[in-house]
Amino acid sequence: VAEYTEEQQQANTYYRIQYYPNGTISGEGLMTHGIRNGIWKYYDEARNKIAEDVLDNGKQVEYVKCWYPTGEMERKLIELKNREGHWLAEDYYRNKNLKVQTYLINREIPDSTFIKYYPSGQIKEKGHLDEGKKIGEWIYYDSMGTEIEKTTEPGTNHIGFEE
Repeated sequence: VAEYTEEQQQANTYYRIQYYPNGTISGEGLMTHGIRNGIWKYYDEARNKIAEDVLDNGKQVEYVKCWYPTGEMERKLIELKNREGHWLAEDYYRNKNLKVQTYLINREIPDSTFIKYYPSGQIKEKGHLDEGKKIGEWIYYDSMGTEIEKTTEPGTNHIGFEE
């Protein structure tokens, strides 16, 4: 459900507010020619801000941020201005420590260095991804930071950003 006047809808630019069936706001932001533009904010039904992104003609640009309902950062994607289509991607634990850090192609495909952390902040594994495939040397650590395994990956095993 969205709320805006007919006059706003006919205008080139207007502010749109979307609602859940229970009447709370689910999202809000600027519309230009019927397409999302600028900063958009999204909320859960308990009115907690859970996401924010910047859009240009409906396409995500600059950044995407997601929060746990309790307010801690959950995910952050930042567009790299010097590498078109590449984004720095970071997931966080609720304790605010980094969970995963990598780079994405088109906000989706992990590509480049991939580092996964334990909730304590110690590195759990790190290696290189080529379009989502593990390739080359990968190092695995125990929760105290001691190296426990080193492998060479041939580029056949896929890994997702949310693993």
